[in-house]
Amino acid sequence: MILGPTLFLRCINDTCNHLFKSSSYQSGNTFGSRVYSDGKVYSPMLPKETEYSKCPNCSVFARNEDLKKRIERSEDIFLVEDNYSESDPNISYLVDLTIDEYVELLHTTDFIEDKAEEIHIRFLLMFKFNDRIRNRKRIFNNQYEQNIHEENLVYLIENLDISIEENKLLKAEFLRNLRRFDESLAILETIEDEEFDFVVNQIKKKCNIKSYLTFELILPDE
Repeated sequence: MILGPTLFLRCINDTCNHLFKSSSYQSGNTFGSRVYSDGKVYSPMLPKETEYSKCPNCSVFARNEDLKKRIERSEDIFLVEDNYSESDPNISYLVDLTIDEYVELLHTTDFIEDKAEEIHIRFLLMFKFNDRIRNRKRIFNNQYEQNIHEENLVYLIENLDISIEENKLLKAEFLRNLRRFDESLAILETIEDEEFDFVVNQIKKKCNIKSYLTFELILPDE
């Protein structure tokens, strides 16, 4: 992984002067990647930039790709390393949304463009919960969080296009996460693409022992 210049990104709200500090990357690789049952791929040498942000000054949400496109067409971007002060309240790091902020984003009027984007945001919210498992932490801190996660999974189950085999596999996984093991197994039996056999078999084993948390997949030998 090779770092690029530090970027200073101005808030998308024209009335706000807040700047986000963001690292950029010139190259990366997929060595050491790990694949999980919820569909997430973690590649330590291929950093994934955050997709959404919330300004700490004006509380406006933004798509980070829109933010960067907008700045690149103006004079508000500075490709420098040192033009930054840790104590400056008008500058903060560009960081991923919290669970509560993802929930807030899903309920922000007129932000989400279409159903596909809502599904994508809901996947990001689901990953935030499952990242706790990946980091060996408790998945929920309270009943409210459990309710949010389970309601989110139900939405994904009901809205994924299961004419696509990969989505059918994800639906089975989300049913398992909700402890609906028999329904998960029934979906798995309908998956015909042999490419997914290694995933199907591992999820089946988890269902059979009533295990419901996301897990790292054992990949087949190349």
